[in-house]
Amino acid sequence: DHRGVRDDKNLVLPLDRFREMVADKEIGSLNHRHFSFMGSIIGPGDLISKTAPEMANLLKADKVDVAFLTPV
Repeated sequence: DHRGVRDDKNLVLPLDRFREMVADKEIGSLNHRHFSFMGSIIGPGDLISKTAPEMANLLKADKVDVAFLTPV
């Protein structure tokens, strides 16, 4: 049942909440890019060996301090 996600996209990727936290000075800033992975990945080989390290390198290059992971 995905009704909650359809009603509020922030349940999956809470960018609006993070923007509010930036505005309230609870956190410093948000990175200019965000990543999402499709759920129910049956063959995670490429994700583990290629995609995840590539994204980690991008976040490192962007000097990201914290990554927020949301399982859906």
